[in-house]
Amino acid sequence: MYDYVIKNGAVFDPAGGIAGDKRWIGIDGAFVSAVSESPLEGAYTIDAEGCYVTPGLIDFHTHLFSKGSEYGIKPDYLLSQCVTAAVDAGTSGSVGFESFYSADIVPSSLDIRAFVSLGATGLGDPKHRQNYARERINVKKLKKLKALYGDRILGIKVAMSRHDVGELGIEPLRTAVELAEEIGDMRVCVHTTDPPCDSGELLALLRAGDIFCHCFHGTGSCILDEEGHVRPQYREARERGVIFDCANGISHTSHRCALAAIREGFYPDIISSDMVSFAYGVSPRNRSLLYVMSKYRLLGMPAEDIIRCVTQTPAQLMGMSDRIGTLKPGAFADVAIFREEPCTVHFEDAGKQLLEGKTLLCPQMTMKKGQIAFFQNNFSLL
Repeated sequence: MYDYVIKNGAVFDPAGGIAGDKRWIGIDGAFVSAVSESPLEGAYTIDAEGCYVTPGLIDFHTHLFSKGSEYGIKPDYLLSQCVTAAVDAGTSGSVGFESFYSADIVPSSLDIRAFVSLGATGLGDPKHRQNYARERINVKKLKKLKALYGDRILGIKVAMSRHDVGELGIEPLRTAVELAEEIGDMRVCVHTTDPPCDSGELLALLRAGDIFCHCFHGTGSCILDEEGHVRPQYREARERGVIFDCANGISHTSHRCALAAIREGFYPDIISSDMVSFAYGVSPRNRSLLYVMSKYRLLGMPAEDIIRCVTQTPAQLMGMSDRIGTLKPGAFADVAIFREEPCTVHFEDAGKQLLEGKTLLCPQMTMKKGQIAFFQNNFSLL
């Protein structure tokens, strides 16, 4: 007999090759022990009738340095929205990373990985700009951090907006890629809104596995050409292995760009929230990861592709695909159960353009390593 059995839900596990079929999931301790087409017995049975059952969601672009940044949200708040793992997108620079590690990463129930900002001071508050001048970057400290916390640090984050780089132009991205190569085993995550050059120049510098985030922004040089079609540089970069993350945010998404790209079959590789403390639960642009996923349903992405973008793909990029992002036996029992509820919802983009949706994905239960971490009181536990 299993500790928990989940039954009757529409199971989506792209890594396990399950796309909406009903399965029985058996959980023992912290791990998934069985996924079966036949009934299983458990000490407790969770009836997920009418719900999606997926691996715990992974929010690949967040800001979680709650003790050291105005952007930072406490990581465990995300459990209420079916998120069980997350990546911090460079909230901390080299100066603050060890404080971030001890104050937020270690105590959290979530599995957290992070990018370290190229600027030593990181993202302190919206009024502060980082100094990306080569002589101001603490290369020695970046190398030390990678040596000490290599399993937690995915790479270097650099913001390539004109107001961030000023007269430095494209040089901070060149520096980030050079340092990633020098340090080794480091990806580069590049913020792309309103770039100081043609966005194709940014893409040309990126390597396979580097992250081009805010890929559907509409400010400055963007994904669409003058006729409103996906530019060939973006498809070429994808063929080279560059990763495209929607990183929704409150200022970094254009519905026009996202809809045009999706209609042409250019889906994001990752769907993430770019969550910050002052948006969570309140912003019509970015209330939660499930909220952003609901918008991509409206934009025309199939459910299986959306779920792959928040489970299998980010787990692979985090180097954790054997433990999270899947319901395969032996993986951590990180489970998200959510329901598509009928309601009228208005999704706003950075230009205040509205899309009206008729359904919203709503959390019912979150399980983290076999422990129920969140549940709705009216959700069925038999």
